Amino acid sequence: MLCGHTHSIIDCSGTIVVITPSYPNRLAPWGMRLSSGNQDDLYACRSGICPHARCQALPSLYTYSFARLHDTNMNITKDTAVTLQYKVTDAKGKPLDSGTLAYLHGGYENIFPKVEAAFEGQAKGYAATVDLAVEDAFGVRDESLVRVIPKGEFPPGVKVGGQLRGANDKGEPQAYNVVKIKGPEVHLDGNHPLAGQALRFSGKVVDVRAATEEEITHRHVHGAHGHQH
Repeated sequence: MLCGHTHSIIDCSGTIVVITPSYPNRLAPWGMRLSSGNQDDLYACRSGICPHARCQALPSLYTYSFARLHDTNMNITKDTAVTLQYKVTDAKGKPLDSGTLAYLHGGYENIFPKVEAAFEGQAKGYAATVDLAVEDAFGVRDESLVRVIPKGEFPPGVKVGGQLRGANDKGEPQAYNVVKIKGPEVHLDGNHPLAGQALRFSGKVVDVRAATEEEITHRHVHGAHGHQH
């Protein structure tokens, strides 16, 4: 009889592996998922020798192939999906935003470039605080994006804090925030609410994984804390 033990192994790099026992020239009829254990088991099985006493007589009957399932210490590199817990304050420490976000790492413009650079090469558990000048955050204010329209042209149901779609002076699509309704006028602003401000971004990596082909094609992360289609 062949070895029926489930070898539960994490190697020295923190990689969870699957051992697939196989006869010479053909695959064995089963595979064994590995989830915990010790390095001795791993190296013994890599050499084709099961460390369990009942299987010591069978090392010549089969060999093992290894496949990575999930690297528990994956580093942040291009085309990894990164989940951060974050907090944003102004330069004086006033809280502005916080939560959890997921972004596609590697120049996809999902996050501020200076923040992305700070997390390059890091892993789960790493934390950093990045000071962002106005130009590194949401940019300087563009006063040409401030509009005042007659209330009669204002779509029904939209209130202060809502958004309207329109065009800027170049004819390009532009989203406008409704900032004030005063008498017969509606005041709109196409700038980001935090434009013109220096910011401090604090983040901690809570997950790193390889991005899917679909996410790379779409240039953003799907699922929890990512883009919802």
